[in-house]
Amino acid sequence: MHQDIPSIDEPDYDDQKEPYALFGLAAYYAQCFEQSLILLIVALKVISPTPFTEASFEEVFDKLDQKAMGGLIQQVSKLTKVDDSLAARLSDLLTKRNYLMHHFFERNADKWFSDARRRAMLDELRALAQAFQDGNHILEELYQPLWHKLGVTEEVVRRELEKLKTGVL
Repeated sequence: MHQDIPSIDEPDYDDQKEPYALFGLAAYYAQCFEQSLILLIVALKVISPTPFTEASFEEVFDKLDQKAMGGLIQQVSKLTKVDDSLAARLSDLLTKRNYLMHHFFERNADKWFSDARRRAMLDELRALAQAFQDGNHILEELYQPLWHKLGVTEEVVRRELEKLKTGVL
């Protein structure tokens, strides 16, 4: 399904608003990655031989939405064997997400006043956005076959998205 996601274009480097826009894009893809973790966890719970205790899918999603990204990554590791390469990637993305959300502007405040340094800051934001987008693609490759086994195909998702767009539920 990720083929519809546009690539992350190179910034123009001449607009004072670009750092904010690229920060927003990186934060957006970090949240997409987080939601993919949730989709993977739910699929793993559903296909697990041990029935989950939550009363409904909504309850499962609500509980997972309250967890921090680190907790979601730990839950994935509890539900399935995660190879060392994927574990390292997940850990790296968690570190990047925490840096982006908690430290990015503070650690880059001095870069606003120099064109070359602001350019480096924009490149860093673009790289962060790309890292989260790539992480999301990796997780999609893991959860999509599981959801497909449960009858949630790309066509089902597209139909539901159309209903959301038209306001028909």
